[in-house]
Amino acid sequence: MARVSPGTLAKYFLWFGALSGIYLYAFPAPNLFYIGLSLAHVGLGVLAIAVAPFLLRRLRGLDRLTKSGIALLVLGVLAGIVIMIVGGTRPHLVYLFLHAIFSFAGVLLLLFSWLRGKNWVSAVPAKLAAQCAALFAIAALIGWERTMRA
Repeated sequence: MARVSPGTLAKYFLWFGALSGIYLYAFPAPNLFYIGLSLAHVGLGVLAIAVAPFLLRRLRGLDRLTKSGIALLVLGVLAGIVIMIVGGTRPHLVYLFLHAIFSFAGVLLLLFSWLRGKNWVSAVPAKLAAQCAALFAIAALIGWERTMRA
């Protein structure tokens, strides 16, 4: 069996965390799939925290956009740890929203960094900032509409 590097493992954790988080936010329901996915989201979050120290050496070679995305993800992880301790109940809903906002913003910045590497978005800082702002605005509007509908 091939050995999986910590970087590849982190990418898998990031993808699963992002997609499961989107599903958990978009389709809350009292069913077994939702509960199982929620537990898997928490479990892989704990594993990702365990893998993170092995990736610290790789931070030096990254660009500022990627480091900013990782910093926002770290803030999201801290909010997630608070949720694991106090629970995602109604009095602690602010931590759930902080977890979602910071994690989502971090994933968007990492997505933009990846897209910039593929030359799908501008590498000029001013244009890249405008493109990032437009994507964040669209994401905020979608989230706001979802919140107002609920």
